[in-house]
Amino acid sequence: MFIMSTRNICLPNEDHSDTHRVNRGFVGNIPDQFAKTPYFKALVRDGKIVVPKSTADKPVQAAKEAADKALEEAEEAARKATEEAEDTTGTDDPTGTGENAGE
Repeated sequence: MFIMSTRNICLPNEDHSDTHRVNRGFVGNIPDQFAKTPYFKALVRDGKIVVPKSTADKPVQAAKEAADKALEEAEEAARKATEEAEDTTGTDDPTGTGENAGE
């Protein structure tokens, strides 16, 4: 199966008796046995692996750019969620009462 990888990944086969290492930026074919797992399908859904419909340069480049954009958006959303969580929990008042005990 022809894929592009946006991350370093070890793909297991269906019975987990073998793995196939795929480096970040890899563009090429992998044995089909490593593409038949739920883990592989989840990586495709997350945009960490892209399976272009064609192996021609233009469609492959377009698929890679779309995957990179989706990955950046997901990372930005995660970063914002982390910052919002820190803003609500990272107060100067360790008691959480909203009162400044030093005054």
